[in-house]
Amino acid sequence: MDSEERLLMKRYSATIIVFSTLLSFLVFALFAAGQEDEQIPGWAGVTVKAVPSNLPRPDFAEALAELGGRGAMIGKVAKDGPADHAGLRSGDIIYRIDGEAVSSSRDFSSMIRSYEPGDSVSVDLLRRGEFFYVDLDLEEAPEGRLSYKRAWSGLKAIDLPLQLREFWGGGEGQGVLVGEIEPGSPAEFSGLVPGDMILRMDGYEVGSVGTLVSLIRTAGVGNIMLLEVSSHGTLFELDLELAEAPVDRKRAY
Repeated sequence: MDSEERLLMKRYSATIIVFSTLLSFLVFALFAAGQEDEQIPGWAGVTVKAVPSNLPRPDFAEALAELGGRGAMIGKVAKDGPADHAGLRSGDIIYRIDGEAVSSSRDFSSMIRSYEPGDSVSVDLLRRGEFFYVDLDLEEAPEGRLSYKRAWSGLKAIDLPLQLREFWGGGEGQGVLVGEIEPGSPAEFSGLVPGDMILRMDGYEVGSVGTLVSLIRTAGVGNIMLLEVSSHGTLFELDLELAEAPVDRKRAY
């Protein structure tokens, strides 16, 4: 290879290096610009699920029918999140955001993510047969594991065989016996006492302790549950206003 060919090769190599450097810089700049333009989605601080087709309490069912199956039901509320600050509760049914209809739980999630942290949205909802709205200030989703609010009654119940359920005023698939009441708890304030038998909660038949626990934990902190109770065969109703579970009671209901 003569001197002229070597010179041409050096120039060619230099050109390739310069071109590669410029291309790398251009790709990095475009990527950085894309990162800057990427929208951070809004976060409401709730989990949502499908709206039930019906509710056993007539006063709740009538209001639910007006929605025609539309909306998203709140499952869990993150502690100190946007929904918690706005006063939203488990069991609330969100059917409109900023005037736009929410058709499903997926629709709700998509709509919330279309906003940015710091945006405030108006939320229309149905709670236990009543319609109203709240303002919800969205935030950026935090990193790490979330802590969710959990409802608590302060009672302990006992499963009984059918014959004993009938003796205490229950029946087939209906009735759990109140065993203990924690002092100062919602259960004590409601008027429940050990020996009472809970037959229904908000119209749902309570046939086992597992059913009772599930109804309480999904009911929503602050909600007032209607209890149908039997005391040695005498039937009556009580209101049980659920509180937030104390942090030191991981398995309490």
